[in-house]
Amino acid sequence: MDKIIMLGTGNGGTMDLYNTCFLIKNNNKDFLIDTGGSIEIIKRLKEKNIDIKDIHHIFISHQHNDHLLGLIWMFKKLGRAVINGQVKEKLNVYCNKEVYEAIIGVGNYVLPKNLITAICDFTNFVILEDNDKHIINDVEYTFFD
Repeated sequence: MDKIIMLGTGNGGTMDLYNTCFLIKNNNKDFLIDTGGSIEIIKRLKEKNIDIKDIHHIFISHQHNDHLLGLIWMFKKLGRAVINGQVKEKLNVYCNKEVYEAIIGVGNYVLPKNLITAICDFTNFVILEDNDKHIINDVEYTFFD
């Protein structure tokens, strides 16, 4: 059954709600849209019984901290699992060039080198252009600027 699981419905200025992010589940496969702005993403996924190791596709809509900083915390958790051989399937992160540069820049400042190496080997960054189409979990998505 296809469904959308809301993980946050706040906005960049909110203090009492988690930033906007959600997961599309179809054919029992997960596609995460944005990651919020903090470690709270790990808690939200756990509350919804979503194993972080089962997410193989993430789209980051833009480079604001309330949409992409949760990814750094996911990298931290996933990096350990990758190093320990607990994750076999690569992670695909879909984003534009500016988001990619922000992710790499922040990651280089806050993650240990061994985690950066593991994540870079484990992650396929798909740099999006306007009107790119990709099939993700058996659904075709069109990305637009």
